[in-house]
Amino acid sequence: MNNQDKIKQFLSRLEIEFPLLQAPMAGGIITPALVSSVANAGCLGSLASGYLNAAQLEQLILETEKLTTKPFAVNLFIPAPYDIDQNKVATMLKKLNIYRIKTGLCEVNDCKIPNDELASQLDVILSHKIKIVSFTFGLLDKAAIHSLKSNGVYLIGTATRVAEGLALEAAGCDAIVAQGYEAGGHRGTFLGEASSALMGLMALIPALYRAVKIPVIAAGGIMDGQGVAACLLLGAVGVQLGTAFLTCQESGASNTYRKLLAQSDGSQTCLTKCLSGKLARGIVTKLIKELEELSIPDYPIQHYLTSDIRKAASAQNQIDFITPWAGQGLKASHQLFTAAEIINKIKEEFNQIAKIHFDF
Repeated sequence: MNNQDKIKQFLSRLEIEFPLLQAPMAGGIITPALVSSVANAGCLGSLASGYLNAAQLEQLILETEKLTTKPFAVNLFIPAPYDIDQNKVATMLKKLNIYRIKTGLCEVNDCKIPNDELASQLDVILSHKIKIVSFTFGLLDKAAIHSLKSNGVYLIGTATRVAEGLALEAAGCDAIVAQGYEAGGHRGTFLGEASSALMGLMALIPALYRAVKIPVIAAGGIMDGQGVAACLLLGAVGVQLGTAFLTCQESGASNTYRKLLAQSDGSQTCLTKCLSGKLARGIVTKLIKELEELSIPDYPIQHYLTSDIRKAASAQNQIDFITPWAGQGLKASHQLFTAAEIINKIKEEFNQIAKIHFDF
């Protein structure tokens, strides 16, 4: 089967018209309005369950179901083991309390990690008959995969290297998101160190295309129709865009975050573990620069140690201390657009250069 036929099959299976998926960015960025707008525009919207309990996820699903009758996906974070190094935590708390005072928060002297909600989230997904589920940071266990697949769920895993793609295929995934070095937010690496899994997207797509039989979805630095066309020509059946939707009208991004995005570009991003303990790409801020000097506790410990500061700073327009996730494709051209307008613009750009190559 040639790639054009694979794309058509992929579109039919997901019940979408154009091979574009909205990335499931956790932390309040993804709203039911955004997911439904993407779905209603003929693409795949996706809710993010990361950092939510089951009740919160169910509420988002219910709100999204009111806004669209089209399919949408739910993304899961796969929990990984971590060690609580009390010395690292104590040193980090001492430093972070300086920022807490600057943002009007009370000092904190311990580390509280919420219980893992994955099993409860899976129950919510099955009860609402969600038919597309993606996941990142690891592999779902065999029992979860069997339960989802037996209920007709289309499973999408995340790979940053070929070995991960092969593992996802062997585990029963239906498709793989190939996350290139350029992508904003957390790296999805689960085999080996994330710092050694930094292939650029233009190299990763054909490498995975040759290695696996299941469809490959491209993610990382894609902002326009030209990027979509390039990824499909390299063997992807679809593309996943996150940064492109950060400043759209339906995004949950705060005004502070939008301001930072508007005054930045991709050259100002870096990969860092400072804010969460897991390698992630974001815009360099004062907080990142100063925390780089310290030993960083494991993920998700560092995430929960810093989250109150980042939230408070976002509400108070203190750009230096917010969560600055963004990919290398960052640009401000999509500000004030609706999600549907962004998609239509991408479709127009794609059609101008790709009609001779693709027919779907």
